[in-house]
Amino acid sequence: MTRPTAASLLISPFKLFLRSPPPAKPAKPATPPVVVPRAPLALAAAAAAAPASTSPRASSPRAWTPRGTAVALPVGAQRLGVPGAQRLGFDPARLTAAEMTEEQRAAAAAFGELLAAKEAADVLHAHAALLTALHIDVLGRRGSSVLTADTPSLLPLLTEALMPLLPHRSRQLLAQLSSRAARAQYSAADMDARGQRLPREAARRRAVIIGGGPIGLRCAIELAFLGLRVEVLESRERFGRLQVLHLWEWVELDLIDLGIKFIDPSIFSGADFRHVQTSQLQHSLLKVAVLLGVTVRFNCKVADPRSLQSYLSASFFTPRPPSPRKPVAMALHTKSDSSSAPAPRSPLGMLHSDASNSRTGARSVTSGATSKKRSGGGVDERRARAMAPKGGAPGEPPDVLVDATGARCELFEKLGLTQLSTRFARATCIVVHLQNHKTVEEMRLPESTWSQQYHQQTFAQLARNGCVLQNIVYYRSSGNFADCATHYFVMTSDLEALMVAGAVRSLSVPEPTSRENVDRSKLEAYARQAISAFVPALAQQPLVPDQLQIFDFSERKSSNRAAILVPGATLGGSPASRVLVTRVGDALQEPFW
Repeated sequence: MTRPTAASLLISPFKLFLRSPPPAKPAKPATPPVVVPRAPLALAAAAAAAPASTSPRASSPRAWTPRGTAVALPVGAQRLGVPGAQRLGFDPARLTAAEMTEEQRAAAAAFGELLAAKEAADVLHAHAALLTALHIDVLGRRGSSVLTADTPSLLPLLTEALMPLLPHRSRQLLAQLSSRAARAQYSAADMDARGQRLPREAARRRAVIIGGGPIGLRCAIELAFLGLRVEVLESRERFGRLQVLHLWEWVELDLIDLGIKFIDPSIFSGADFRHVQTSQLQHSLLKVAVLLGVTVRFNCKVADPRSLQSYLSASFFTPRPPSPRKPVAMALHTKSDSSSAPAPRSPLGMLHSDASNSRTGARSVTSGATSKKRSGGGVDERRARAMAPKGGAPGEPPDVLVDATGARCELFEKLGLTQLSTRFARATCIVVHLQNHKTVEEMRLPESTWSQQYHQQTFAQLARNGCVLQNIVYYRSSGNFADCATHYFVMTSDLEALMVAGAVRSLSVPEPTSRENVDRSKLEAYARQAISAFVPALAQQPLVPDQLQIFDFSERKSSNRAAILVPGATLGGSPASRVLVTRVGDALQEPFW
């Protein structure tokens, strides 16, 4: 008898398993299909009335169903198996264009326009058209303009209504956002320290963010996930910054988790570096924010926090996009007023300014719904009351006020938040944007960073020619959702060398890099000399107009406090209320670079 080897001992159990298969389980009796109505009522009724489809796609194993049930789909419908929707137990069949109602087709078209919009005004226009088609008022309640304390958030309403209407990538975006909103940290946001649910009127807090940069919009998204009603006040009229941001890996992962890749698949497409153009990122974050119910107002400059109530009590109007397009009825309506025509709109969009705004010269362009005008010319009082701030009388300050204005804004000093300065060795930065025509040769140029300690010979040769640098960075932007694609250069230079080259006229002035003290033509020649040493193919590339900048970053700003509690009377509210005032982004701590 031969002694068994280790290999035979390992293999023998598998041989026994193959030789002796387990007995087959008895077949269960056939049961008729059970329709699971997970779509809106119209879709559920269509699914119940139609026979079960036998098409391969309709019976695909990717279609999620509860255990022990089968789903009968309407003819022509197909399940796309969106992963996020499967986890949430909501993956309705997609309707064909022939099965959609006129309002459903309008909603699907508006959602597609929202994702494809390249201007902030187009985003707000498409968002208002989407709410119009779905009969959702400005604060998120379907089928009614009368708001109540249990008004649901906007995202679940959009997900329920749009999932059967949208293509796969758009469904993935809604599923991704819904999956994130279902996380434990957000569902527990309306609980007190003892784990008990807060009263609904206390849970629906209101936050106002001043500043619509990337950090301000990201903060608005997070507060919206936490259940707050959020408004963003942005002083600019549009997003147009061309600066390219180099992101940390955790920032990239956070943005991907928000579904940014479903909005802009080209984002983070660099082979070597994860970077994004500022306006490109702002447009994507704006689209996520409005889908969560955030109200964003442009051209809304707040001169004093004590005048904040003038912006919060104003009615909202949505601008018409600058580019001509098929007209869409913008006035939100219910069944009772659906026959009324929308009010006429100016070509530049409806700009609202109340008495307070007229004094300050500020006008606000916002996302939301239009107000319906009656034949007598007056504004519908019921809609005006519905659009007034919740949680108090019109003009009552918010519960949370966020400063996202940047490091150089003095707006919040009257509230006790000041900026502290830290001085470093003098450092001067030059930023250059060259035109990117996206030719094959341009797109093949390698992006890189060069530092003096690693490329001593090249930097030494430049210094001998009068161009003294410490480092230089080259990134290339795609131009998606931005004014143009650019070749982006950032370099740290020596101020004395700039004066010798004639780019800076004097070093004895308080601000050597001020516009009056800089010769633009000589500064451009200085920058092109540096570019020719590292990316010679772009040495003569045309300059983007008004995109040659020089600034001093020897000083770094940081806030004296992260957050404070301010009496409501300071912001024009009741003395008994208190407002949490906090800072984010550069307003909290300015980075060194």
